[in-house]
Parts: sequence; C-alpha cells; structure tokens
Amino acid sequence: MLETVYHAYVGTSDPVARKHLAAALRRLTYLETQKDLPKGYTSPKGLTQKEIEVGRYEGKIPCIKLVRDRTNFGLKEAKDLVEKYFYNHGLAFKGYNVAGTPIYAPF
Repeated sequence: MLETVYHAYVGTSDPVARKHLAAALRRLTYLETQKDLPKGYTSPKGLTQKEIEVGRYEGKIPCIKLVRDRTNFGLKEAKDLVEKYFYNHGLAFKGYNVAGTPIYAPF
C-alpha cells in the first residue's frame, strides 16, 4: 500500500493532492514502523506520560510538538489528538481550566 501511495504522490502535480498524499505517506510509514516502538511509547490514539505532564505543566503547544515528533502526524491531527485526550480524561493544560477556558490572573 505504501508503494501505491508513493507512486500516486510522484505522479501528480496537483498541490492539494500532493499535500494529502504526503500526509498519507507519513502515516503509513509510521504505522509500518510502529511494531517495534521503544519502551514508554503508546499507540497514536493515546499519549505518553511525558506528553501528559508537558501539557499540564508547560502548555498545549509543547505537548503538540512532542506528539508530532512521536507520531509523524500533521499539526491538525496532533492538535486534535491532544485536545481530545485532555478533554476525555478531564485534564487541563497549563493556564486553562478543565473546560478549556483560559485562566486570567487578576491585576
């Protein structure tokens, strides 16, 4: 399947199609190498303990960066995964409450 997507990517000149095919290539490559993940990694459907701690104590953006590095997801997929995981598990990012509303300090 990876070879078929690669040939479709090389054979098209449409920039939108190339963008989507490139994302598919990244995901397929990740899934093929997922079998032998190092200890401490989880499937792309979950977050590692380190990613959760970074989200809670450093913020959403550093957490998304870690998820993108681990999963080879694009920005939108990683952001959706992180936000959905935190929401479903009742966790809050640094500077936000559990509902996702920013917490502002009174001046």
